[in-house]
Amino acid sequence: MGFVVRRAADAAGYGVRADVSVGPESSRRYRERVRPRRHVSWWPFHWSARKWKRTELPDELRASLALQPGERILSFGYAGDGSGVVATDRGLWLREDREMHRVDWARIGILAPTRRRLAFTYLSEELQDQEVREVDLADPGEVVDAAWDQMADYTICAEKVLVQGSLAVRVVGRRSPYSDEVYWGFVPDPGLDLADSDVQMRAAEALFRVRAEHG
Repeated sequence: MGFVVRRAADAAGYGVRADVSVGPESSRRYRERVRPRRHVSWWPFHWSARKWKRTELPDELRASLALQPGERILSFGYAGDGSGVVATDRGLWLREDREMHRVDWARIGILAPTRRRLAFTYLSEELQDQEVREVDLADPGEVVDAAWDQMADYTICAEKVLVQGSLAVRVVGRRSPYSDEVYWGFVPDPGLDLADSDVQMRAAEALFRVRAEHG
């Protein structure tokens, strides 16, 4: 299958790095504004918009995708097991149980790829729900670059809130590609005790406030 599932708490390096200045400590929080399709400071590396290459899918791979009307292919590559990995403007197509399934960009929490491995979590309003999925990339093509571009494009809000000493969660909002709905969830710092009741309470309060601020 090519997938490995494990707890995010055990996956070193899958946190999202913040390369922006922090406001006064007394505020205990600061806000990051995301600028779609250009530069997002808290991804693990920077990128710039580009025209994606190699979009002509082989007939067999295209036939396996249940593309929606208007869904555009951005790039594709191949996993270690030989299955296709396809990035569209709606989501990431991966093989699971012998069929191709799309994971919408708006539903992804942490995206932590390298050139030979793609790891991600699902965006969830449950702080403890941080399982990591990984797929080895035998031939990544431009999938990783397309993934960064689309993740930034769908992100409308990412506010960092300190919840345990210097450790924080980011309350992330991503827009649905199909409606005006916004999906909300958490991106926790590595090392944060997700089972701590105080952490969970502060995270829930932050989610309630940020959602209210964004309507």
